[in-house]
Amino acid sequence: MKQTVYSTGRRMLDIIDLAIFDFLMGNMDRHSYYVFKYFGNYSTIFNFDHGRGFGRYQTDELSCLVPLTQCCIIRKSTFQRLLILQKDEYKLGDVMRESLSTDIIAPVLYEAHYAALDRRLGIIINAVRKCTSNAKNIDEVLKPEPLMPNVEEREEIFDNSSDQSNK
Repeated sequence: MKQTVYSTGRRMLDIIDLAIFDFLMGNMDRHSYYVFKYFGNYSTIFNFDHGRGFGRYQTDELSCLVPLTQCCIIRKSTFQRLLILQKDEYKLGDVMRESLSTDIIAPVLYEAHYAALDRRLGIIINAVRKCTSNAKNIDEVLKPEPLMPNVEEREEIFDNSSDQSNK
């Protein structure tokens, strides 16, 4: 049986992380992503952005969360970090405000964008909680970081001790 690129490895979890990121900043302009073929399903995804995030703070584009709500999986570490950013002492909006306050072009965002981050974070956490309440086991939803098989065999591609350029 042929395995799809989404059934093993890290790709689906990366896509869900990216969907969460896009939802938080209101980016509805994500069309594609790229991977390094050499690493197969264990390549991290990368993408090019057109800078269209943080546009409409009053609108929450729920379609950005479709990968999360349909697949009902998320990295356990991602969910744990999101839960921390919902706590009063680490509110995402406050953390972003503080981080961006020292930027050379400050103020970077309108105050309403910080409130939108907190509101959207709540929507994400509620979506994950809905997934976990519908699952037989929480491990069906909260996934560990996939490890690349045979890592020892592939370490030689990072070994700079011998010149491989003439081969």
